[in-house]
Amino acid sequence: MDTPDLTRQPDTTLSDHWADALGTQALAVPFVATVVTVLGDECTVRSGTRMSGARRALGCLVLPEPGDEVACWRVARQGGNDAVYILGVLARPSPAPGAATAGTSSVRLQLGPDATLGVHDGQLAIEAAQGVRINAAQCALDCERLEVRAGQVSVVYRALQSVGELCQATLGQLRLVGQALTTVFDHQSHHAQQYRRSVEGVDVLDAEVVDHRARELMRLQGRNLLSEGDRLVKVRGTQIHLG
Repeated sequence: MDTPDLTRQPDTTLSDHWADALGTQALAVPFVATVVTVLGDECTVRSGTRMSGARRALGCLVLPEPGDEVACWRVARQGGNDAVYILGVLARPSPAPGAATAGTSSVRLQLGPDATLGVHDGQLAIEAAQGVRINAAQCALDCERLEVRAGQVSVVYRALQSVGELCQATLGQLRLVGQALTTVFDHQSHHAQQYRRSVEGVDVLDAEVVDHRARELMRLQGRNLLSEGDRLVKVRGTQIHLG
């Protein structure tokens, strides 16, 4: 079987016999070339001694890079203007030993004009100009380390359950609004420069022993003040004023 001469201009007389249903000329010749330059979807490929401008086909998901060996189709169009399309990347040369990129492998898939899916040294990267959305009945994420960076986070759920050994958060401000708050701890400690609590209804404290200490002043004020001891009521001070 003779190998087609890619350097020869398309024979328009022959292409007249290859008309498709629309009546346009559709003579196509496949060939293998090497990518020389890449600028967006436009590439320059070399096949033998011939340089041609090529465009990445819609079905070519892997983004070509300089040095890649690619499969191409040269399509003869009406008017003598040939179009070259890159259908796929066949092979990519390995980095030379000792090079800066030695031992690395990178593949990028173009999923549209504004979205790419890339793999680099075992890491998967998703890049989208507008956003990424996952819609599924169930979604599971299992990893040793999870890192999230965002300017604003919004989470909406019906029920949230979290189980862990340690939870540590550093926040500038924390605000919680809800109908009920219940906490159960073996030990609980609070430290603040200023602490203020406001209760509109009843504030009840039930404990085995209550110990309140103030370094300078302790004040109890109310319209009515009751102090009751079943066995002993003791008040001690350098000065005691009643009334």
